[in-house]
Amino acid sequence: MKIAQTLLALGLFLAPPAAMALQASPPEVEGAPIEIGTSYRFHSFVLDDTREVNVWLPIGYDKSQDRYPVLYLLDGGLDQDFIHIAGLGHLASLSWTYGPMIVVGVQTNDRRAELTSRPTDSRYLSAFPESGGADKFRQFLREEVIPFVEKRLRTGKRRAIMGESLAGLFVVD
Repeated sequence: MKIAQTLLALGLFLAPPAAMALQASPPEVEGAPIEIGTSYRFHSFVLDDTREVNVWLPIGYDKSQDRYPVLYLLDGGLDQDFIHIAGLGHLASLSWTYGPMIVVGVQTNDRRAELTSRPTDSRYLSAFPESGGADKFRQFLREEVIPFVEKRLRTGKRRAIMGESLAGLFVVD
């Protein structure tokens, strides 16, 4: 009998109150995507490959006729560094840390191949046989990405390029 009383008490404790059982389902809430920029995919004749170029525009771009400096971000794919660097561009626009700019993320597919020069030391050549495409990637930036951006956006005369790790070495090189 004690077991039955304990189970009954436990059942009453765990059972939802009658008021909750009669309550209607919560109303449906519709979500909406949050957009931070525009992603373009185009074929590169220099690289003979399709590439993703992502663009974030500064606050007020659509309401002004100003021209803006451009920050070209290497490893700028959506699954790379674009989203957080676009966020830093947005933060800077709000805090006046530095002036508004356009952020252009340029996707890399094979970082070792695209961001490095061909080594002359045989040890590095055998360790990284895919290396050596930096000149071609620079040509891609110069002949395809920059004209693509400048044709579509109100760019100013100032440009900068940034990257970290191998992309940082590419920038320094």
